[in-house]
Amino acid sequence: QSTGHDLLVYWVHIYAEMLDREGIEWYPIIMDFHDETIIEVRADQAERALEIVEQESYTKLNEMMNAVIPLKGDGMVCNNLADVKIED
Repeated sequence: QSTGHDLLVYWVHIYAEMLDREGIEWYPIIMDFHDETIIEVRADQAERALEIVEQESYTKLNEMMNAVIPLKGDGMVCNNLADVKIED
């Protein structure tokens, strides 16, 4: 469990750096909540921020960890936390 949390912390750092490099304005809402990260971005930058999550940030993390434990994650663009609820 602690290894998973450490990897999440590494990923948060990588993702924040990538957002900064892209010039995406972001505000941490919950940067580290068990197994999720919630950030706020401008609506016109949300799709790019999502692309970075799903296509780039995990690739960078996996390269850093030599793909010992291949990680992936999904993101979603929503307007409020109620949108996040996923029905079974």
